[in-house]
Amino acid sequence: MPRQADPRKKQRILSIATDLFAANGYHGTGTAQIADAAGIGKSALYHHIKSKEEALFEISRLLLEELVQAGERIHGKAGPADDKLRQLSRELIRNIGANLTAWQVVSAEFEQLTGYRKRIIAELRRSYENTWLTVIESGTAAGLFRALDPVQAKAVITMHSQTYLWLRADGRLTPEEIADRLCELVLDGIHARPTPTGT
Repeated sequence: MPRQADPRKKQRILSIATDLFAANGYHGTGTAQIADAAGIGKSALYHHIKSKEEALFEISRLLLEELVQAGERIHGKAGPADDKLRQLSRELIRNIGANLTAWQVVSAEFEQLTGYRKRIIAELRRSYENTWLTVIESGTAAGLFRALDPVQAKAVITMHSQTYLWLRADGRLTPEEIADRLCELVLDGIHARPTPTGT
């Protein structure tokens, strides 16, 4: 029977690949470097990942699948849309803070993916974005949020997802505190306001 891959070893290899991609770029990193940094031979590396593109794909997939699952869980809960938006915000910024290097790599190197790998990652991105859009739309339908056009709705998501560009692990605020400040700004802008009545 074929030998089963150890998931802990694969996770370690992916972590090493993430650091190398971040330091040297995707094109500046080879499978030999990943194997050397992991302290294994190339044949042992291929038991876990077949190519550096597969490594990039797995780094991206694991990161995004975790977010998609969290987003679906939050969306499926009972409660008002603004509470769900706060929860989505906290979950995303917490995830970015815990995986800062991976976020930098996944965002910078997405275009290096090809074929089915690129399609899968693009679909995971769309699925996660759609969770945010659905929550915003439900808040609008309930009269909690004012109607947003697609540009405004996308800006709400981008404001959060691009925090990997400036968020610091040793920063003054925790990821949850950053999320709360972003949500305060967002909700102040999109909450529906009573229409003035004439006298």
